[in-house]
Amino acid sequence: MSAAPTRPSLGIVSLAVTATLAAAVLAGVAGGLLKVVEPAGDAWIAFLRGSRDLFGWAPEAWVRWTLGSLGIVGAITGGMVLVQRVFVNANGTGIPQTMAAIAIQPGPARGRVLNGSLAFGKSLLLVVGILAGLTIGREGPTVHLAACLFWLLWTRVPMPRNWARTGLLTAAGAAGIAAAFNTPIAGLIFAIEEMSRRFNKNDAPLLFRSALLSTAAVFAVGWFVPNLGGEPGELIRSYEDAMFYGPIAPPLPTADANLLGQIAAVLLLAIPAGLMGGLFATLVARSVTFVGGTLARRRRHVWVFGLGFGVLLSVLMLASGGLSMGSGHDQTLRMLHGEFDPPTWFALPKALGSWACLASGVPGGLFDPSLTVGAGLGHALHGPVESIVGSIDVRLLMLVMMAAYFGGVTQSPITAAVICAEMTGGWSLLLLLAPAALLASAASRLVCPVPLYLWLSQSFLKLLMADPSGQIDRGEIADLDLPNIPEVEAALEGAPTEPTWISTAEQRGAERESDS
Repeated sequence: MSAAPTRPSLGIVSLAVTATLAAAVLAGVAGGLLKVVEPAGDAWIAFLRGSRDLFGWAPEAWVRWTLGSLGIVGAITGGMVLVQRVFVNANGTGIPQTMAAIAIQPGPARGRVLNGSLAFGKSLLLVVGILAGLTIGREGPTVHLAACLFWLLWTRVPMPRNWARTGLLTAAGAAGIAAAFNTPIAGLIFAIEEMSRRFNKNDAPLLFRSALLSTAAVFAVGWFVPNLGGEPGELIRSYEDAMFYGPIAPPLPTADANLLGQIAAVLLLAIPAGLMGGLFATLVARSVTFVGGTLARRRRHVWVFGLGFGVLLSVLMLASGGLSMGSGHDQTLRMLHGEFDPPTWFALPKALGSWACLASGVPGGLFDPSLTVGAGLGHALHGPVESIVGSIDVRLLMLVMMAAYFGGVTQSPITAAVICAEMTGGWSLLLLLAPAALLASAASRLVCPVPLYLWLSQSFLKLLMADPSGQIDRGEIADLDLPNIPEVEAALEGAPTEPTWISTAEQRGAERESDS
């Protein structure tokens, strides 16, 4: 008769909790410090555009743009080569990789997706990309970095079974988003809405602690290190200083300002914004799957793809006068504060630049660029909307379009609404942001039936299992009700097509039967 399972001692429980607290703090510090690099990237872009010199050097325009093109081509090509040959599995935004890691059984197999080498390589290549002016954000890589930190604990500290299965990596998602945007509530909601395919309520305290502590770590470091708050170069001295875009909070429409017309206008505009976000997500999903599948079969083509994407980004840089470059945080910040008046076509090169960087597979996220595209759409539509419904606050229109477009790209409407409110302190705006994000997300599904991050995580998993080096055995995939995505199966030639997962023992048994 087997003995009854024993409960862990208080010391072991305390050690596990303390270790996760430490990981959340480290994730917050690491994620926050990555933001320190952004002003340097913005300064490089300003130099290329001729609005500042470089340590007293102010060359001719053709010299600046040539340097910018060389930097972009080098960052893209070098990044693609390194993620294919050195920092394997460090490619992409990082959120799909973390979601794929959740789907892998707890054990050594996860170490192929989450380890110290990947954390270092992803951080290094992200910094290089930011300094070169690539159209990338920090948020997805911060999640992957946090997941590596959290998972390294599993190999050293006893953990509850539910934490090892899903809790630790879901908490890493909450900590990563919270640290990147200084938004603990949005980080928590994103982890539950997007990353947790099967949420366990026993994980809730872990998620709460991780999101809060990672944000607190950013605030603490921001007391001594500038650039971790909203305004570049400023130290965090209050909660308002830490807001990603600073306190904006434009007023809601009132009865004496054509209330029904303004509400109808912003909600109706959320639908085409969601459709555009869905088209962008579809383009990214199919491009990433195609490029990943091609390089898995013919790794030598990495140079062709790298040069191709580098040339495309250089053309976008030259055509837009550098407006396509960078994460977009500084541009959105200045738009919301009335300090930047972009051209009406501003959103297009920004979206194309973001697509090219994501399709290439270099480390970099889509949160910041997508929010900037939404802000650009709102700014461009302000004049036409005012001519129809009368005076309307441009900041309100921009925030609604940011939530709508971002909700269309990710199909995570609650996160989209909450993150726009929390980054600006405009909590009352949820009355408009939430329905706009919901409408946009529903519209996005018409053109992108599979959410972007789910598609990319499945594509990443399929490539791991189809790798001839045997990186991930099919029996190492956990039973998490993973859907079968026919488009991924069709795009990745040679990948398994079974809609369900079988254990390693069953697989080897079937092989022995077939051999006999």
